[in-house]
Amino acid sequence: MEKVLPTEEQSNVKLVIYPDNPPE
Repeated sequence: MEKVLPTEEQSNVKLVIYPDNPPE
């Protein structure tokens, strides 16, 4: 998901995509 979203939006999206497995 390489979209141009604000930092907050990306954070929320990442949390939704990786609820138990954060990318970092």
